[in-house]
Amino acid sequence: MKRRTGSRVPAMADVAALAKVSVPTVSRVVQGTVPVSEEKRNRVLAAIEELDYRPSAAARALAHGTSTIVGVFAAQASAYGYAATIEGIHDESRRNGWTVAVGLLDSRPDDDGTALQRALDPILTQRLVGAIVIGFDPIAFDTIEILRRRHRVVVAAGSLSDIAGIDQVHLDEYAGAYDATTSLLELGHRTVHHVAVPGSQRDTGRTGGWRAALRDAGVVDIPEPWHVSWDPATAREVALAMPADGSVTAVLCGNDEIAIGLMRGLGERGLRVPDDVSVIGFDDHPLSKMLTPSLSSVRLDFAALGARAAAVLAAGSSSPSTSAVEPRLLLRESVRSAPPR
Repeated sequence: MKRRTGSRVPAMADVAALAKVSVPTVSRVVQGTVPVSEEKRNRVLAAIEELDYRPSAAARALAHGTSTIVGVFAAQASAYGYAATIEGIHDESRRNGWTVAVGLLDSRPDDDGTALQRALDPILTQRLVGAIVIGFDPIAFDTIEILRRRHRVVVAAGSLSDIAGIDQVHLDEYAGAYDATTSLLELGHRTVHHVAVPGSQRDTGRTGGWRAALRDAGVVDIPEPWHVSWDPATAREVALAMPADGSVTAVLCGNDEIAIGLMRGLGERGLRVPDDVSVIGFDDHPLSKMLTPSLSSVRLDFAALGARAAAVLAAGSSSPSTSAVEPRLLLRESVRSAPPR
């Protein structure tokens, strides 16, 4: 029979008092990171059960030598691609009876790694089923070596990395960018410019697919991409600084938010989309089709990416695997044939 502590939620001190141990001993048992004598450990687990102390699910998992917690690590969680990927991980994890703990990675230029470790520690002190790294930013890959020392790691990313011995699920960004660039060239545009988001891989990601399509089409002078931050305002600045000679007639943007910023800047200059400049974004943000003109985009199924990463973790294969989530090009009102010159 569970003992009640009145209306308040049981605290770690209540567990310690009932088990006749110190609070640090209870913490060590719950975290599972420091050895505790079997006799004390059993007393603590019995007290946790009796008081229904939270996180009691974690304590019961410790008692049975298993875990139900998946650690998910990402540079952010609010942007569309990140949020949709985490949602896919959560949905698939729930089907496996798991819960998801999200760690937001914190790193600064010239940081000695302390901030990154501080972001990891709250989750790494728990016993995990495994870890999923959302690898849309370089900082995410910095965590892999730390994580793989203690946990099975699955990487969910925009393109394959060269890290050996690890499960990888990726969006085929290269193919999506290649198809989008080719479609603009087929509409008669002599070249396609590119606004690149942070972390886009030169050879294997969105930038790589764009560059390869131009090269394969015989474009001799491939323009250098414009590099921006995740802030759409930086793409607006790109549009305001574009050459005024009419040489820019088609632009592939690294994501839809960047495309929106670019379109705003073009409008401020009196340039019309798509009459003067055709624009294609990436990700197929839910608002893309609501814009005027509606934004063409490469649809990436982030929820499927997250769900597949969790499924790979659940499968527990003894050998590393790789799999891709295919893109889909959606042409809307923001593209048209090249304007006459």
